[in-house]
Amino acid sequence: YEVMAGLVKRWGKDCIGSNGYSAVGAVVGATWPEQGTELRTLIPGVPFLLPGYGAQGATGSGLAGCFDKDGLGSVVNASRSRICAHKKQAGVPYTDTARQAAREMKEDLLVSLQNAGRLNY
Repeated sequence: YEVMAGLVKRWGKDCIGSNGYSAVGAVVGATWPEQGTELRTLIPGVPFLLPGYGAQGATGSGLAGCFDKDGLGSVVNASRSRICAHKKQAGVPYTDTARQAAREMKEDLLVSLQNAGRLNY
């Protein structure tokens, strides 16, 4: 993954936008939080897509190191935990359970980023 990080950094070096991030990103498994934190240090200007939140076990506290000092630079993906939320609450409409699961994810991420000192607003 470190070799790949170097390649991603090189591929995107000529595509840095005004916000300091490259147009070339990396998919970083959210279930490997230590490596995600290490990668944020190795490739600070690379946006991350973080699949694995929720059903696969990743949490906001584990992902906080994947964000930059301002709580930016990553997009957290959670599919199964949102789509299947209704299976945990029989009789509750699908839309309500999916909405509640999304709100809980948002709160988990915000609190985790705040606790890690990576949310400066």
